[in-house]
Amino acid sequence: MKRLLTAAAVLGAGFLSLPVSAETDDHPCSVIAKQRLAELGIDTGDVKNIRVDGRFQSRGQGSRLVGFDAWVALGSCSQGQLVIVMSARCRQMTEFTTGSCKVPGVEGQC
Repeated sequence: MKRLLTAAAVLGAGFLSLPVSAETDDHPCSVIAKQRLAELGIDTGDVKNIRVDGRFQSRGQGSRLVGFDAWVALGSCSQGQLVIVMSARCRQMTEFTTGSCKVPGVEGQC
């Protein structure tokens, strides 16, 4: 039993060290991302895919999670995506677009 618990702890530690990325329904920040899409007037039918990635800051020998980015692929954008930038606690901070993607009220990345 003790070996089983040790193995579970090692596997769990390895899992926790993987990059944070998930389809939007599987991520705690998904509600905030979807709310922001609604605020921007983006029709849910235009959303092809949402991926939430962890944003990390390097410090010495390691790194720490500083926030999340929701990458939104829109049917109306042939090249580029809408990115919703959030804090580590999923507070929406800003957003921008990449490539030739244009969303009214959102500035493109420089």
